[in-house]
Amino acid sequence: MRIIVIGDRDTVTGFRLAGVEGRHVNTIEEADSAMDEALRAPDTGVILITKQWAAKMRERIESSHKKLMPVIMEIPDRHGPINDNDEDLSCKVRRILGI
Repeated sequence: MRIIVIGDRDTVTGFRLAGVEGRHVNTIEEADSAMDEALRAPDTGVILITKQWAAKMRERIESSHKKLMPVIMEIPDRHGPINDNDEDLSCKVRRILGI
């Protein structure tokens, strides 16, 4: 199972240092293309996308949540969460897994 991160250059670089592949994007067209590529790959299990890009692609993200796989998770970028009510990543993982 493959994990892919989509976001700004700094976020993607940080995840690459941890062994996660990703695509840094600068435009909505690049983000759409990266999402298409990740969704088409049969071995993609998790797509991590920064909250800033997910907000720009909200309709697309919501329609993709209807499928079981891959799991799409929104993560903060280097600027932090968009609002203070955001749940941290470990809480999200526990909630999704039912722990």
